[in-house]
Amino acid sequence: MFKRRVLFIRWIILLINGCLIVLLLASIPVNAQLSNSQGKIGSSPSTTIGAQEIITMTPVQLDGRTLFTIAGMSSNDQKNTAPLDNRAEFIEESLYKLLEEDFNAESLRVEVHDKGDHTKIVASDNGKLKNVPLFILTPLDARVAGFTLEESSNYIAQVTQKALRQAWQERQPAYLRRQVKLAGILVVSTIALSTIIWLLQKQLKKKEAVLREQKTSCDLRMTANLIRTAEVSEAMRMDEEEVSSTEYCHTLATEQLHNRRMLSSQGLQSYLLQVTQGLIWLGVIALILGLFPFTRAWEWTVLELPLLLGVFLVAIALSKGSGILVDRTLEQWLQYRKNLSPQQLERWLLRANSFAPIIKGAIATVLITTALLFILSRLNIPLAPILAGAGILSLAISLGSQRLIADLISGTLILIEDQYAIGDFVTLNENAFGRVERLNLRATSLRNRQGNLISLSNSDIKQVNNLSKDWARAKLYVPVHYSADVDRTIEVVQQVIDQMQADSFWGELIQEAEIRGVEEIDGYGFTIGVRFQTKPGVFRKVIRECRRRLKPAFDKAKIQFAERPIYQSMQTSN
Repeated sequence: MFKRRVLFIRWIILLINGCLIVLLLASIPVNAQLSNSQGKIGSSPSTTIGAQEIITMTPVQLDGRTLFTIAGMSSNDQKNTAPLDNRAEFIEESLYKLLEEDFNAESLRVEVHDKGDHTKIVASDNGKLKNVPLFILTPLDARVAGFTLEESSNYIAQVTQKALRQAWQERQPAYLRRQVKLAGILVVSTIALSTIIWLLQKQLKKKEAVLREQKTSCDLRMTANLIRTAEVSEAMRMDEEEVSSTEYCHTLATEQLHNRRMLSSQGLQSYLLQVTQGLIWLGVIALILGLFPFTRAWEWTVLELPLLLGVFLVAIALSKGSGILVDRTLEQWLQYRKNLSPQQLERWLLRANSFAPIIKGAIATVLITTALLFILSRLNIPLAPILAGAGILSLAISLGSQRLIADLISGTLILIEDQYAIGDFVTLNENAFGRVERLNLRATSLRNRQGNLISLSNSDIKQVNNLSKDWARAKLYVPVHYSADVDRTIEVVQQVIDQMQADSFWGELIQEAEIRGVEEIDGYGFTIGVRFQTKPGVFRKVIRECRRRLKPAFDKAKIQFAERPIYQSMQTSN
């Protein structure tokens, strides 16, 4: 029942979020326009007439609402014959000044007085207001719409009369009290909704903590089961039946991918809740500003930049969603590959862990770059110079950062050729040994036995010795006392090897074992050589186990190990 309630609340939040987005888009001011069979008034901010004349247009607003547009003509050198902005400001001041007068709104009339080459818009009522001049319309104001001066003047007079009556009504105390109550209801509702979102975020954080613990536990079990490195402690070793079970390996791999996808999904949900909460408060603030005529002009100012920022936030959400899609694709692919052996599954997981972050990063880069270009275009910033500059900058970077390009190419080849992956034990350039902890297109990071993090540029890697790929081979030298029988010694060593191969745990790790015979002989004894071929990353563990079993076997057969002399250098001081 509780889960159903939470699901219902989430759907309510998504519905409210969608409604707010619609309201935000609907709150974008739209110019009042005339239309006929040919065109509209104010369809563009500027129009070119002839080779030397430019017609520019500016909107006239009242209480944040656009009433109509006026036009002015300027030359190509931008020397305006009429300051259009000053004219629009003068018209708006005339309208606000009229609203301060004591007039009868019901009998208010906005009339047109024809003056031949222009028309004069005046206001009158049945009281003290008699032909108060408001503004003048020119033939150019009508010309840009394809109408006559008389048609444009009559329409604009009607629009102005309606807007003045509405503005007067919105300034009455009774109307303002209603709007204040409505604003209070919006604030209280938003606080309640924010509280619900906060509770959901708190619940998501708890689930995220549980998922992180599960992911850590699964990663440790996967490491102990598949990689089997010498650094894994004995407490992490699982039952022999589990280690040798292909189904268990497949289950662990599926669980690992599922936990990673669910953790990313929880992060996306938490991010969407945060964005939703921000959009709710932003929308409520904009709605409250739009409730009052004195602040309505700030409504679009509050929404303009946040709406553009919303595009960037949506791009981030899409990048997070694409990461979940990548993990989901890998999980589904694994469902159809149940016949993979543990070794093949291990290799596939290592490559998936190496490729997945790079794919996610590439998708996120494309989405965020596209969002930034869209935002710049909406801010009327020309993209052509930016793209040209970016091209020149990239060329300069390519010439000055050839080493970086070499790193990127080398990193790409390392991934494609599967030279090594995250989790492999490698020796790079004969002097850097450790487990691959981080791998990207620029650099490789190793964690050695002492816990030190070693970072190498990919272009500096000239030689790769991968100890975790396919198989590994190691040689064990057993020094035996001179008095021991050679054939009997080889027979005892062979028995120990046979016992290890018959063991269900060690037999899975040893692929091949061969006694090479007597490798060395001197006055102190002889040396028996044994060559092991094992699974990758476990040859040291096999060698140690063989030594451990040889000691009691030699004691039982009364065979002594060779005693080598110990030389100690002595130094004396004066």
